Amino acid sequence: TLSYSESLVWTDEAKNKFDEYINDRMTKFQGFDQWDVLNEPETVYQYRGRFGNKFAAEWFKSFAKNAGNSKAYVNSCAISGFDDQDKSAQRFADLISDLKANGAEIDGGGIQCHLRGLIYPQSLYNQMDTVGKTVDEIMITEFDLKTMTSENLVKQEDEAQLESDLLRDILIAVYSNPKAKGFYVWGICERGQYASLGTILDEDYNEKKTLDMWKELVMGQWRTKTSGKTNQNGKYTFKGHLGDYKIECSGVTVNASIAYGNTGEVTLKLD
Repeated sequence: TLSYSESLVWTDEAKNKFDEYINDRMTKFQGFDQWDVLNEPETVYQYRGRFGNKFAAEWFKSFAKNAGNSKAYVNSCAISGFDDQDKSAQRFADLISDLKANGAEIDGGGIQCHLRGLIYPQSLYNQMDTVGKTVDEIMITEFDLKTMTSENLVKQEDEAQLESDLLRDILIAVYSNPKAKGFYVWGICERGQYASLGTILDEDYNEKKTLDMWKELVMGQWRTKTSGKTNQNGKYTFKGHLGDYKIECSGVTVNASIAYGNTGEVTLKLD
């Protein structure tokens, strides 16, 4: 990690150090779909605070030279759906806009969403929309949750079901946003996880109710399984979810991806 120095000034030498560091990281770690080129800008801003967003935009330019098919993200740690975070979402969106105005090519906005307490999921959706006005895609990058805190009246015996219900509503809110491209869970198991905030397994590796809900939606309702015969024009039409498909027809199997905004048509040619 590059360390901050009070004596550092914005010179070609300073810029070159960042270029070298970014190039080194991307050479050693290849094949990622996206990179957090700028992570937690709300709490880590020593260089931007001193040199401004014009300096930070250079990091994205260095990234673009080595990116290949990888996408550039800015990842926020200040948004998780609470009403008082609406301003945080707007500041995050303004930061992305300013970086882009200074020449940074930014594909997406990451929202960590370390959730502590109870939220109205529509508020999270609205905050995603605020960020989505500045980028092509959004992703939940570090989700975990704890509903029972010192600031609410959640009883311990109600916590498991409440967290399952809240996860359901949040997944639906995120999935329904057209710019949402992914949902990453930060802590899987409570054992070894900071603050014991494992999302889907308890400290003894038992499945939590949240995992049941995850399977029901992600592995169940949101996976399209259908079959049928083509019409006289050789077409078979169905209503399904976006994503990757395996299609089988007359002994031929093909893989296809249906993404938001495309026609949703896949052509199979049979000899």
